[in-house]
Formats: sequence, structure tokens, C-alpha cells
Amino acid sequence: MYCIAKCAGICPEQHYIPVNYAERIEVCKGGAVGFGTDALGGVINIITGKHRKGWSLDASYTYGSFNTHKSYVDFSYISEGGFSFEINAFQNYSDNNYWVRAVLWTEKRK
Repeated sequence: MYCIAKCAGICPEQHYIPVNYAERIEVCKGGAVGFGTDALGGVINIITGKHRKGWSLDASYTYGSFNTHKSYVDFSYISEGGFSFEINAFQNYSDNNYWVRAVLWTEKRK
């Protein structure tokens, strides 16, 4: 099992976990006793598979409102001895040329 955080109280962000590492995802609603005192509202437990060895490539692309384009590429290698390296890149573009009509208040106005 791939351990993400070894200390209690650490909450890693989910985008650090490549999707292809997830074996299954468990959702526990309400107080989850086995996960400590910080789990009052519930827990999302991402179960990962065995340690990955060798080369891996993870890529994603999304399109959304305001002509938003997001892309992500992650390239990594893990050797038999545990040496690893990772290279990743991302791109985020969104049109931001929409007119907004707003009244600006300043202290000089009375």
C-alpha cells in the first residue's frame, strides 16, 4: 500500500494522487472512529495499490465555462531500489475579456 501521509493531522491534497494509483475509494459519513478526532464530518479514504515500479505517465485535459482549458501531464520513474523522480507540467487558460458594469465608490464622493 502506498502511504501518502505518515503523521496524524496531515491532509494531503487529492490532486497529488495520480488517478491510476487508486485501487478503490471509500466514503465514510459522520464520525469515523478509526481515523482520529479530526474526522467529525466523515472521511474519504483513497486505497492505493502496491508500490508502482518502472515508468508511468498520467495525463488529463478538461474544458469548462468561460472557454477554460486545463491540461496536466505527469511523468515518473520508480526503480527496484526505491529511487524515484517525477516531472509534471500544467496549463490553465481562460477567457477573461467579459465586460462588467460596476459602480466604484471612493471617499471623495459625497
